[in-house]
Amino acid sequence: MRTRRLLTLALGSLVAYGAILSVATVVRGSAEIFPFFSWQLFAGVPAPIDQDYGVRLTAADGRAIAPAVYFEDAASYISASHSISARALIQDLGRNLERKRSPQSARERAILESRYLQDLGSGRYQVVRRRFDVIDRVDCRCFIEEAVVAEFSLR
Repeated sequence: MRTRRLLTLALGSLVAYGAILSVATVVRGSAEIFPFFSWQLFAGVPAPIDQDYGVRLTAADGRAIAPAVYFEDAASYISASHSISARALIQDLGRNLERKRSPQSARERAILESRYLQDLGSGRYQVVRRRFDVIDRVDCRCFIEEAVVAEFSLR
């Protein structure tokens, strides 16, 4: 009796699995519905080389910063150096500067300077496009290529 119940349960589970798979394929055009099928969760491999934009501080309060320091490493100069919203703003600013979208980049620059760079007083900074190996960046914070997109002065 117990074996028959287990066999019926196993067969019912297989039929339900097949039915869900069929519905997923026909209705959604995909053979996966989380949490029933999650094979694609780990199938995407990121590109080994990526790029982002950074703000590199070259002067603060009228004095040169040598070597220049990136915004995210500038806790001794900027109180909001680890702000996620500042990072997102810097990415948008870099993209818009490279695409020569003046109105958007001017607005983003004004926000960056008024909200995140006000601790500097007077100074200079560069918007830099950085290419990096994804694995190496975690360990050494080094870049394959750094290209200055634009340079600005504060006050």
